[in-house]
Amino acid sequence: MFWRKKARPPGPTGTGRVIENIDWIFWDDAVLPGLINRDTFHKLADKALSKQEASEFLISRHMSGIITDGKRNEEAVKKVEGYYGKLSRHLEATRETNPGLVKGLTEQAWDASNSDLDPDGGVLLLKAFLNVLEHWDYPFQWRDAYDVRGELSAIIVTKAPSHVDRIKNSMAAAYRGAVTKTDHLEYCVHSLDLLRVEGRPSKFVVEFANSIWRFSISAGLVIEPAQLSDT
Repeated sequence: MFWRKKARPPGPTGTGRVIENIDWIFWDDAVLPGLINRDTFHKLADKALSKQEASEFLISRHMSGIITDGKRNEEAVKKVEGYYGKLSRHLEATRETNPGLVKGLTEQAWDASNSDLDPDGGVLLLKAFLNVLEHWDYPFQWRDAYDVRGELSAIIVTKAPSHVDRIKNSMAAAYRGAVTKTDHLEYCVHSLDLLRVEGRPSKFVVEFANSIWRFSISAGLVIEPAQLSDT
């Protein structure tokens, strides 16, 4: 939804890039790709950068988001990319010496039973996971859904035809003059229906009252009925 590039077989890209992703920072690491919350990311920046660099980094991030005459401040954008590169290298070095710490930093969890968390945090975390999957060319997208009052009420998650399906379609069109039918699947997710969202983009769980979504690189998206309690 917010990254667009040439189609490729789905899977992690492992570029090492640091990318803004809703309320989190996405670290596209080859070993432990994941989302880092902004407070933690700012603390990492304080450790990896000098005081002057950290100050310039914050100013450049602000300036890079300002659009004037339809254009962004290219100098600020380049500075931000340079500092993101330095932070990525800092994370890589930390991963080598303390993988458990980095694993904890790059995994996120939201639970509806925790009243201290943002009630909409589960939907936001799910959106962030889906953004990464689209960046990795998995056939998932999302869009906001509004009620009759024009207020945001849910998100619609779409599973498009896979990369393999697209190849089948193009082959069918070329050799048989027909297109294989591959329907889009749509799921409506209300924030009130979410019980838990947990994991990292490469492996996460989304729990509802009646079903559980499990995504992993090896198995893709698997939807299971929720287990009923004996009590």
